[in-house]
Amino acid sequence: MKLSSYPYKLVGQYLFLTSLCILITLVKSETTSFNYTENTSGTTYPLSAPQVVSVQTYDDGTILVSIARIARHTDSTIKKNPTQTYNCTGQSLEQVLRLRAIQLDGSIKEIDSHLNLDPLNYCIFNDSHGNPVNPITIRPLYKNFILVNYVKASNLSDPTTYEEWGNVIDWSGSNLSEVHYGPSYIDSNGSWSPRSVIQLNVNKKQGFFRLNTVRQNNLTWTEWQQYSIDDLGKLSKLASNNISIIDPYSVNSFMTTIPVVTGDYAILNVNSSDSNASLLAVHGGLYMTIIPYNKSDSTNQVLLYQTALPNITFLGLYCDTAPTGIGYRCIIEMNYNNSGSNYVKVDFLTSESVSSVNLLTNTPNISAIGPTSQSLRMKAMAFGGYIFYVITKDNNYYIWPYDENDINKGEPLGPFPANKFAINTNNLNAANVIMKNNNTFVFASSRTNYENTLWSLFMIPLPRLQEDNGYGNLQINNINPSPINKTLLIDPNTNGNVDSNTNVLNIIFKNPVVLSDSSSSFITIYKSSDNTIRQKISATNNLVNILNDNKTVNMIIIGSTFNQNGEIYYMQMDANFVRDKTLYEPLRGIDEGIINYKSKNQPPPSGN
Repeated sequence: MKLSSYPYKLVGQYLFLTSLCILITLVKSETTSFNYTENTSGTTYPLSAPQVVSVQTYDDGTILVSIARIARHTDSTIKKNPTQTYNCTGQSLEQVLRLRAIQLDGSIKEIDSHLNLDPLNYCIFNDSHGNPVNPITIRPLYKNFILVNYVKASNLSDPTTYEEWGNVIDWSGSNLSEVHYGPSYIDSNGSWSPRSVIQLNVNKKQGFFRLNTVRQNNLTWTEWQQYSIDDLGKLSKLASNNISIIDPYSVNSFMTTIPVVTGDYAILNVNSSDSNASLLAVHGGLYMTIIPYNKSDSTNQVLLYQTALPNITFLGLYCDTAPTGIGYRCIIEMNYNNSGSNYVKVDFLTSESVSSVNLLTNTPNISAIGPTSQSLRMKAMAFGGYIFYVITKDNNYYIWPYDENDINKGEPLGPFPANKFAINTNNLNAANVIMKNNNTFVFASSRTNYENTLWSLFMIPLPRLQEDNGYGNLQINNINPSPINKTLLIDPNTNGNVDSNTNVLNIIFKNPVVLSDSSSSFITIYKSSDNTIRQKISATNNLVNILNDNKTVNMIIIGSTFNQNGEIYYMQMDANFVRDKTLYEPLRGIDEGIINYKSKNQPPPSGN
């Protein structure tokens, strides 16, 4: 296996930084590709180039990719055993689940799962929008845990027997736990059309949320489920319920999910009605429903944005945490009276109050580049602002960065040759991601080598529109003592050091904050070698307070926390540990793997 990195344009230099993953130091607007050569000894199709099917990231910046080879069959029939076959009407893949972790030092960990999945999981088919659908979805959790979702069938020829399952594996490929979600969705024509969505919690250790549409005996409903995962990788079901989301009179709708900073989950949906009873009637709107963590109930659906314009058709819904780190953002794509695509940006808070609504009038004109769809895709950038992006009919990527004031920040980035898995409706399961630690847009490239053994990722540095201080949270100005990460390039031998005399940890925010009243949000210090907890305090503990500047979280460190000489420790702060003082909006925390310290504790002298 061979790792390489080639410049797409002139590259000054690049460095692999332990704390920033593969942070490439480049001059403005330059891009690199990240390339890896696969061994062909374990494949049935050595002449078929490996394809990047999905790209995800852990909180610390480790990249997780799923790799597959196209099965070069003379027909599309996939064999399960001598008596049962599956007729793949889409793209058949080799029946091996290959995962690759690009670690913080740039090395690759090959993860070959021990899961024995049914053949239908290796068939990529197109949905009603023409986007590729992969029955397997991959989600990086925390530590070395990976959630793999897939389908089991007792009869491959009968979609009514298709059941959805989840499994947690580790980086050795071992199966740690398995859970049965329920039946996969079958449409009114009897065709298999999976519609489940997995949303990880803002704190990955609290698990994930699953939203699914169920149809049985001509009845259709929406259900949700919550799952937790413990330190051994065991999955447990926390809560579940059915929910009514879409207006029964709706003629058009889209739905997505986001994690709420409080640890809850939110379902966002747009739907339009054909009612013409009144010019003042709500013909379309954006709605929000909160699903509280580890509870079986939900809040009432709240209308965040409405329009009385007639003949509204929604074309897309893209939602994320607001780039500033305070609140959330949705961009709605709509069409009314066949006027073409219009985009509306809605910013709102956890309290379900809307802070702003803006019609985006400066969107890119993409008609001249031959896009596969007239719809723009959107993602929030890690350091403020957002991007629109499209893929063209000749499989090229174009990217347009925008700031918080919806101003286009220069010429489009691109074109970049992408593979067919690099884009999808509402960004679901698409082979692209924006890295939170360095604001790099990563997506699957079509590049390979002459031997068809190489897969490639494009890594595109996006504009840094807000100051980032290296803590994975734009609202934090400084941390004392300064961690190893912040001083790695200065002198790692004299900075980031702690010992048993270290008695205070200060986290300094940009704006005034208050402690949350949550008893389930913690600052935790771990010993890296075995992940044991050295100290853990909640926001309501008397060992933590806000100093007089209203910006500094002051935590008292007990003497035994850093008392093992040479040991590495890391600190994690849960989301909703503090809130913005003005808006009382919960703020994001600090992910594990970002704040690290090394103990220089000196043992007491031994007696003579």
